Amino acid sequence: MGRHKSTIGREIARNTGQCGYRYKQAEKIAKQRGSVA
Repeated sequence: MGRHKSTIGREIARNTGQCGYRYKQAEKIAKQRGSVA
């Protein structure tokens, strides 16, 4: 994936809810972060 394993781990932990990994929410938040940076 081109990222350090700790980065992947943080991403999964940040975007995991009771039903598992929420990829749609993760993508939405990542886009918001990108527009701010």
